Order: sequence, then structure tokens, then C-alpha cells
Amino acid sequence: MTQLVVDAERRGEPPPKGISPTDLEGPEQPTLAELKASFNLYRLSRALAEAFCQRDVQYPSGEYYLPGAMSNDTPLNTHNIALDMSGKKHRMPPEPPNRVSEWIARVSQAVFRVLIVGAALAGTYWEPILAAYVHPDPEVRLLTTEGAELEAKAWDFLLSFAAYDLEAPLEAQDALFAPLVEWLLANILGDQQGREAMAARFDKGVGRAKLCLDRGEDENWPCPLATVIGIDGSSHADAHLVVWELMKMFWVVEQLRPWNSPEPPPVSREDLSWLKSVVDPRQSASPPSSSSTHSEPPPPLALAVLFGQWRAEKVALPTCPGFTGDWYTLHAYPAVSDPVKDACPDACPVQWLLDTAFYDSERPNHFEWTDPVPPLELKFFEYFFRRKLNLCFSTDAFRTGRGDLLSLQCQEFVECITIFCHDDVEGRRSGAMTDGDFIDGSELLSQWPPQGERFHQFETPMI
Repeated sequence: MTQLVVDAERRGEPPPKGISPTDLEGPEQPTLAELKASFNLYRLSRALAEAFCQRDVQYPSGEYYLPGAMSNDTPLNTHNIALDMSGKKHRMPPEPPNRVSEWIARVSQAVFRVLIVGAALAGTYWEPILAAYVHPDPEVRLLTTEGAELEAKAWDFLLSFAAYDLEAPLEAQDALFAPLVEWLLANILGDQQGREAMAARFDKGVGRAKLCLDRGEDENWPCPLATVIGIDGSSHADAHLVVWELMKMFWVVEQLRPWNSPEPPPVSREDLSWLKSVVDPRQSASPPSSSSTHSEPPPPLALAVLFGQWRAEKVALPTCPGFTGDWYTLHAYPAVSDPVKDACPDACPVQWLLDTAFYDSERPNHFEWTDPVPPLELKFFEYFFRRKLNLCFSTDAFRTGRGDLLSLQCQEFVECITIFCHDDVEGRRSGAMTDGDFIDGSELLSQWPPQGERFHQFETPMI
């Protein structure tokens, strides 16, 4: 699917829209190049999962201990950095060592799905820019110039694309998102082991099911899925599983947001060294020398479409362990020398056009108490939640159209990692956000429709 985006960019055309991995299925066996590309995407997802451990995120308060810590009976705090007797900082794994591999697999799966969705949606977000570039009306062509003041004709043209219209009806979004939603839903519910595990939680009233059951007894804070029996004949437990999987993807999207900068920071060759022993245990575990002459061969590359950037990128994969920075310093650059340059040399970034549509189109973009509606780049999630679960993001979830988070709960959601944590570890408790050691993300959702009237409010996008 990523290759479809690359091929379209080389032709100066928008990538195909309304597609899903199902469209690429056929009797033909994958080629060696396709298998290699898929494997590199898998390696990238595993590397990102491991790299998420590199920042100070909140962990559950499970009773496991740091080897060599101040004493054998000193439990860790709820963050992944602890001090030993000499005062040296240690980064802790998110789970006990014997269960870290399960955690990495869980995060890697969410990353992999985000990469697939990013590739599938690239055409949806690039289409109006390329269509405007070849439009005969100069007013419409202003859509390709970043910072241009748009007139009525340009707005009419832009808002004819449902992905850029805050008030686009679901029927207008069906062609863009429905095939991908059906594939993702089938992919989630095709995990029979995951479904059985969630059903067992509800049967026993434990783990992630307990929060739902507890909220059922609180009339002031009911579970948003209380009226959801199931999806297409599935169970209530299945509905919670689908929400959990989607919110894990949402967490990844928000974590990768620094990558959505049009000019990612330069990184040294050493900074590309990402805990290779996890990604490829066959490699040497020796960290790179600070005096490296960079004579080693270039790192292997994964071809990926980053959610929010909507263009094909070549991402340098780790070659050896020793990475100590945040994952956003991973070096990524356009797969095509300059995307769409031949067809649209002055094309504005997609994100600028999304921000412009959010703030300047005069579509209602805030609720009556000034909380913004979800940003346009999250329409896929909104569509999925509403079409399949009759849910929406809570009205206090977002600060600006770019998804900068305001409400304490949402901020805590992004800054903690409990969406991925095991819920079967003895001593862990259910609860919302930092009140619990594991969550499923439903804490950020509400039943459709959202409460309150909507109105338009202009605000300069936060950069």
C-alpha cells in the first residue's frame, strides 16, 4: 500500500483514496521486494515500540523492582526512571522483564496499524492540493500557496472534499473511510484470542472489564459503551476490545506528532542506533563509539507513510543498540526527492491546509464552552466511532485544531502508557487515567451526539 503512494508521488498524482489492504489481496504471491518492504515496516513498528520507553512516561504501580536499586524492598515510583545507590539514572521496562515481549508486541501492532491507515489515507488528504494546482481558476489555485488569503471560490472548492469539511455528513465520508474501517474492524475482531481474553475479563469482572462494571454503578459517570450491545452481532466485550485497539492507535498518533513537522531535526549517525537487540537479536549488542568515522554502510530503510504527514518517507532503521534520545529524532525524509514537486512545486503542506480549513472556513469548530471539536486529521477515528459504536470524543478532549491537548484527562492519556499495560498483574487496580494501572481509552469517549451547541471561533494555530 505504501508503494502505491510512492508511485503516485513520482507521477505527480494524488495517491488512490477510499482503499484498504483488502483491495490489494489477490491470488498472486508477494514478490521478494514486497516481502522485504513489509518486514522493514514490521521492524520499524518494533523499534518504535521499544523507543517509546525512552521518555519519562507514567507506568503502572505494579510491585516489581529495579535491579541494583536503593534497596530490595523499595518499589518503583510510577515513572520509568529510577536511581540506584550511586545516583545513576536507570530506565525501567514498562513491565516485569519476563513479560516485556508481550508489551512490545501490543505496541508494535498499534504502530503497524497506524502506518497502514496513514498510507491508505494519503490520497484523501493530498487530493485537493493537486486538484487545485491544475484548476483553471486562479482563485482556486491559491489553495496551493501556503499563507494565501482564500476567497469564496477557493472555499467552495476545498469544502467539497469531505476530509476538509468539519460538517461533512457521514454519507459524504463513506467513500473515504468505509472500506478502511471495515478492514480494520475485521482485523480487530479476527483476533480470536484477543476476543476470548476480553470476554473472560467480563465473565470474571476483572481487568479492563472492571472499570466498565464499576462505571455502570455510577450514574454520574456511566460507561460510554453502556448502550452498545455489540458490533454487527458481536458482544459488548467485543465493543470494548474495538475501542481499546482504536485508542491504542490514537495514542500512537499523538506520540508520533513531532514527526509531523515539515522540517524534522537533523540527527547524527549515532542517534540512529536504536536498541537493535530487540529489533534484530542477531546483531551485535555493542553500542556505537562516539568517535565513529561513519564508515559503516548506511542503515536499512523502511518505506512508510506517517499519519499526519500523508506522504511516503524513507525512515532509517536502527542498526545497533545504544539509542538514548526520544523517538522523534528518528531520521525520516521524503521517499520521492521532493513529493509532488513536478506537478505542484509550490504546494503547501497538508497540515497547513487542514489548519486553514479548521480555523478559517467559518464552519463551527468549537463547543459553546470554547472547547474545540476534534481536529480534521482525526476524522477517520471520528467516523469509526460514530458509524460502528455511536460514540464520539468527549467535548473537552482537544485544545486546538492540531490536537494539542488541554483537558487533564487527555493530557494524562498521552503522557502515560497504561493504555498498553497488562491488566492481569496482581496488585494492579482499575481506574481512569492516572487513577488506574491500566485503561482502555473509553475514558476519553462519550455517546453520540456530543453535548452542547457548536460555533465558529477563529484562533491562530499553535505551531
